[in-house]
Amino acid sequence: MTVRVIELEDIHIKIICKSMAQMRGELKTIARGMVEIYFGFHDRILKRRENRELYKKLITEHTFLYEDHRATRRLWFNPLLFKLIKRMFFKNQHDNSMICRPLFNPIRCALDEWSDGIWEPIPFTTPVYKPIYEELFAGLTKLKKDGSANVIKGLGQELWDESISTSISARFAVTQENLGGSFSAQTNAATITDYQQREHRRRQETNEAGIAGEAGENNQANEADGADGAGVTHEAA
Repeated sequence: MTVRVIELEDIHIKIICKSMAQMRGELKTIARGMVEIYFGFHDRILKRRENRELYKKLITEHTFLYEDHRATRRLWFNPLLFKLIKRMFFKNQHDNSMICRPLFNPIRCALDEWSDGIWEPIPFTTPVYKPIYEELFAGLTKLKKDGSANVIKGLGQELWDESISTSISARFAVTQENLGGSFSAQTNAATITDYQQREHRRRQETNEAGIAGEAGENNQANEADGADGAGVTHEAA
């Protein structure tokens, strides 16, 4: 097979960069609407302190990444990630692919807009969110090394399955506090256990759905046989 190398000109690079910026902006817009409702922020002065406390809880140890952020259970399976991918990359029935990007970052950026207790838009920029992305990526890599590549593969497969069924303020400077904390071996061990339980439930639900479908088809067949038998009896009479 012959590989043809095409040299990009400046105009092509500019078009690609512009498209990437537009995609990042759209991801952020989608995440913004979901974050407020899902986590329960209130755009009211009286709720400012409550919003600020909620924000701090969510970014501490990356709590917002959990499916159950109150009990910190099932890390990496936050439903917002599934919704974000679905709305961005699977807008209609003809979409069948997605671009792998740091998709937790738009959610984190949307959270940061509530950091002062009142919603305030902030730009989704590389200098601020690249270190956060790198830390999250390192966390996933560490999870794989700590004993279960199946968790990473399972997350990717579930994301796919779910998707196709249907100038910055100083408070956002890159600091260790802003990054959120490391991913411990204990956290990864709990994540592996949660994933195994999750897979067990999914298999059960799939089997139950299959059994229910077969039962429905059998009932329909029996009803049809009964109707045919009644017709024969009526004609004989």
